Amino acid sequence: MPATVTVAGNCYQPVTFVDVPSSRLTIYLDPVLSPACGAGGQVPGGGGGTPGRGASITGELVWEATGEFMRSGWTNVPPPASEDEQWVAYVFRLASDPTDEFSLPSAVNAITPNADGQVGYNFYLSTVPGNHTLYALAGIETRTSTTTSFTAYAMGLVRGVAVGPSDTRENVYINIDVPLDHALTLDVVGPKPTSRGPDRLIATTAIGVGSQGYVLLPNGRQARPLPLSGAVEFVGVPPLIGSLTGTEYVTTARAVTGDAGATPLSVVGMLSSKVTSEPIGADAFVEIPKLVTPKVNETWNGTDLEVAFTAGGAPVDLTIVDLASGGGLINWRIVAPGQRSTIKVPDLRAFEGDIGLDSGALAILVTNARIDDFSYASLLYRDLGPRGWRAHAADLYYASY
Repeated sequence: MPATVTVAGNCYQPVTFVDVPSSRLTIYLDPVLSPACGAGGQVPGGGGGTPGRGASITGELVWEATGEFMRSGWTNVPPPASEDEQWVAYVFRLASDPTDEFSLPSAVNAITPNADGQVGYNFYLSTVPGNHTLYALAGIETRTSTTTSFTAYAMGLVRGVAVGPSDTRENVYINIDVPLDHALTLDVVGPKPTSRGPDRLIATTAIGVGSQGYVLLPNGRQARPLPLSGAVEFVGVPPLIGSLTGTEYVTTARAVTGDAGATPLSVVGMLSSKVTSEPIGADAFVEIPKLVTPKVNETWNGTDLEVAFTAGGAPVDLTIVDLASGGGLINWRIVAPGQRSTIKVPDLRAFEGDIGLDSGALAILVTNARIDDFSYASLLYRDLGPRGWRAHAADLYYASY
């Protein structure tokens, strides 16, 4: 028979798994980060440690030669149209998250036609030790006293740039061989908005380079009001040719509330494609969950939870209820199989010791997740976070305890 298992202890965050179908479990408890839970009433102090050592990479941006014994360049970038415009290129490391926003480096890092070089144009990049993939964007930059804008027209990528601590890796060449002349279309359907939101869509596209990271694009992020009228189109996307061979487009869509991207929200992540000729469908949104018990601003009895599911949208594989008290100091995570509307947990106040939530204000985050090839009987900890989810939706409620 499936059982509900709750594990709690003094100075540890409680955890509950509902309808566990297995007799053997491995459960990890996070500590309560409070001075009262440190040895002798003190939390461990900060250590000195060893400062990290930086590294640097130098090389040249190279264009296909257009003549013998001459340095070529900027052949796939249109000429500046005014005195405020100039040819500029920048070198970047891959990002770890495809939803990160593209940020233009300082002007001191700009590579211009005036840069020195033997076969191309010199660049310098301060970095950390490791094996890096670098990419460069070349285009037109406009910098005035009030505005700065950059339009990329061409790019290149180089893999396997290894550099050790306190070392400088020299003679790294990046071929600027791929134009940014394609458009990628994202077809978005849903989710159904509630009276509180979501009210806008934030869509992103980036270039995934295997497991190494992502190329962020200047036009790779768009915000649109909901409900949408028409598809979302990303202009200035490179084809996956030349130095981008073997990469893929990675697209995400977030239906969020307010400028801060807050709850209620619904997210579809990591949609991949290798072509721009066909739209990418983003219709697998999970609908926004609704907390029925406890009611908003009422007192929770400590045992009974009820969640309502809106019809439509992607199927729900997992429901997670996170209860936070003491200003977020004490957190109780309750994990249940998808579409489980009623949940009953033990009242931790009935047990000896300080093992439950603090009395007072209670924040309740309800999350419904869709997971590829998921079985609740084989639940792993990686299934409990966004990196393991195909799509998810969440909303935040407030009560008391």
